[in-house]
Amino acid sequence: MKFEIEIITPTLIKSQNSAYPFEIFRGKDGKLLLIDSFRILELISDIQSKNSKNAEINEPADFNDFKAVIDKLLEFKKNAQSNDRIEYMKDLEDEMNKFYNKYSDIIGDALILDKIDDLMQNDESYLRTFEIFYPINYGGGNNSVYLPGSSVKGSLISALFHRYKREWQCNNKIEFLYGHRDKSIDSSLRDIGSLIQVDDFIPKGEIKLGLIKIQRESIKRGKQNKKGIFQYIIAITSGKFVGDISFNWQNYDRIINRIKKDYNHGKDENDFLEILKCGLKIGSLNPRNRNEMENLVIKGLVNLSRDYMIEAKRKIDEYKLIMDLDIRTNFTIGAYRGALLMGIDKYFRSPPETIFKFENKILGQVKLEVIQG
Repeated sequence: MKFEIEIITPTLIKSQNSAYPFEIFRGKDGKLLLIDSFRILELISDIQSKNSKNAEINEPADFNDFKAVIDKLLEFKKNAQSNDRIEYMKDLEDEMNKFYNKYSDIIGDALILDKIDDLMQNDESYLRTFEIFYPINYGGGNNSVYLPGSSVKGSLISALFHRYKREWQCNNKIEFLYGHRDKSIDSSLRDIGSLIQVDDFIPKGEIKLGLIKIQRESIKRGKQNKKGIFQYIIAITSGKFVGDISFNWQNYDRIINRIKKDYNHGKDENDFLEILKCGLKIGSLNPRNRNEMENLVIKGLVNLSRDYMIEAKRKIDEYKLIMDLDIRTNFTIGAYRGALLMGIDKYFRSPPETIFKFENKILGQVKLEVIQG
């Protein structure tokens, strides 16, 4: 079953790497680029090695150019609280531009992301932070950014977790089948999670990125608007992604065979189906009609996510928390998405005291809808 994800608010599935300020460079067209500076040094080394007349002594690169950038960065960090901070930032940008302009002909071979919009206020600078998080990608520009299937699946299963935690009828059915109170929900979620296979979601058309500042804010009642630390991220600000969500029948058969073999007292396939029906609020499931069951389970998970987003918006309005949920969204994914997927029930019983937001919106709000199947 093919689904489409549309970005509603800035979304970030973080790469394992992070960028440093000197790796963000403003190109000739005014757009920001994310460059692998060490790859540039490798390319410089290759060029100099080929041009070297002395085969025994090949200088690795002209490190003086690169060192000038690093020295300015360290000077800036050391004097970050100085009244001359703006001048330090300007000097550092000048050194960056000198370095990258000198080697502009090889920048394309070291490009990680391109066409990044600077969405921050005019009086802000991305040079105020030492590292900048950017989206997971496989290299080669904006269209190499993708949404990992594991992140999408995690959000789907999180909605089911919230449902199970608060529905005593579901809890009773789960405990009857798995037989241990403390671990029964975890066991059921592992089994159900193994039934859902989610492929990576890849770009559909143009994907836009933006360099934004996010700030930690207090959301504790009576302390709203209290500001905390800020970070800079390169987030996906708009675009659509497509991917497949399917049902793993091989794992289903394995689970049913295990239930019949390992559990006594007459427990069977129907007991597992009762857990699925209760969790997904489905009236009936017929494993003999596999196409229909796959359709009901997958769409049931998506609808469950939508239900919990609607509930979250109602609770946010009720508690007058300074947060905003877009009415078009039925899903949240990615880093910095806020407190919602910690567990909506847990969140409103003992909510965290702080949250990251951008322009009063929770990050990672997306619209998930089926487009085929």
